Amino acid sequence: MVRSQKEPQDLGFGGSFEPVAPPPPVELVAARPPTRNPGAKPGLIVVGALVAGVAVFGFMKLLSSAGNDIAKHNQQVVGQIDNAKDADAQLAAHTVFIAAKTLSMENASYADVNPASLAQTEPTYRYTTGPSTGSKVVSVASSATQLGLAVSTGKTCWYLSDSVTGGTAYASGTGPCTGALAIRLAKAPGW
Repeated sequence: MVRSQKEPQDLGFGGSFEPVAPPPPVELVAARPPTRNPGAKPGLIVVGALVAGVAVFGFMKLLSSAGNDIAKHNQQVVGQIDNAKDADAQLAAHTVFIAAKTLSMENASYADVNPASLAQTEPTYRYTTGPSTGSKVVSVASSATQLGLAVSTGKTCWYLSDSVTGGTAYASGTGPCTGALAIRLAKAPGW
């Protein structure tokens, strides 16, 4: 007996088998690449470059502004330091001038005013007949009728001179910082 493929078949041990139709043949289809919009990619690149350019420009502007602020602050600090050094030098000259006046009162002469006598009268500072090298070093020159004091800040020299007959005079400059030069240069009534 001929049976059709679709009729159940007896397997001989009490079970039956129904044949199944073979699956249809598989067709192989080549994968297609996804469709692309050729104008989208360059547009994104341009937008990305613009955003990056704006971000870099903003960052550089911020750094420039911060750098300018720091530079201004540093200039102010340097100016304040210079002003403080100037004030220290002027104070030293005035303090030593008072000590020199005290020494000269006994004899009405500056002849006995020298680094050694000033060191005993006003020990706060160091004294020299050579150039002043800082606001704690006072250059001294004296004669019977004149006194010259000079104190350096490193940038500026502050000169003070006094004459028994002419009074006190002041000057400042950048030349040699000596008491002898103070006697010659100091002619103004104040600094």
